[in-house]
Amino acid sequence: MELLANEYWNAGVPRDVIAAALLGSEAWVGARDAEGRLVANARAIGDGAKVAWIFDVTVRRDWRGRGLGQAVMRLLLDHPVARGVRRVLLDTRDAQRLYQGFGFVDRATVPRPYPSTQMVLKRA
Repeated sequence: MELLANEYWNAGVPRDVIAAALLGSEAWVGARDAEGRLVANARAIGDGAKVAWIFDVTVRRDWRGRGLGQAVMRLLLDHPVARGVRRVLLDTRDAQRLYQGFGFVDRATVPRPYPSTQMVLKRA
């Protein structure tokens, strides 16, 4: 929780909700330091065939720049939830370079086979 609770995407999200999201994910990978503390994290949900969503990719600030973000992404993308799917999606505010290294592109640049509107049902 210490690693994830203060990330911008979890602002205002109660810790028990963050924990439930982690525990409810089909894929969850991380890296620990010598004392066993979590220093990197990534998780995904998906159907194993058409789509997977990646969430909560983070590396503790004092561990950044050592390749841990790349390592957890490699592990996650090789997990059966994401390995063979047609589309892997994620949102980011500031890590575009990391994800571009894995072949991710801005969704706006990907042609859609049909027009659609992405919609959200927001609950509390």
